[in-house]
Amino acid sequence: MLCQTSSSTLERSFGILEYLSGYPDGATLIAIAGDLKVPCSACHRLLAEMVRCGYLRQLREQGDYALTTKLAALGLS
Repeated sequence: MLCQTSSSTLERSFGILEYLSGYPDGATLIAIAGDLKVPCSACHRLLAEMVRCGYLRQLREQGDYALTTKLAALGLS
């Protein structure tokens, strides 16, 4: 279930993670921002930070974003 009131940075971040769990092949910035009703600039900042931290990967330059296995690894540790 997606968090519908994505106002805080944490809520938006978890919303992105939950959203991408339904897109194993990845999704574009425009799709993520549009579907979650988050401004593109804010969404891009969150995506970049989650890539930097290892939770997401960018599949190609300026391309789709997808989950990594980091969350699963944390859950299994």
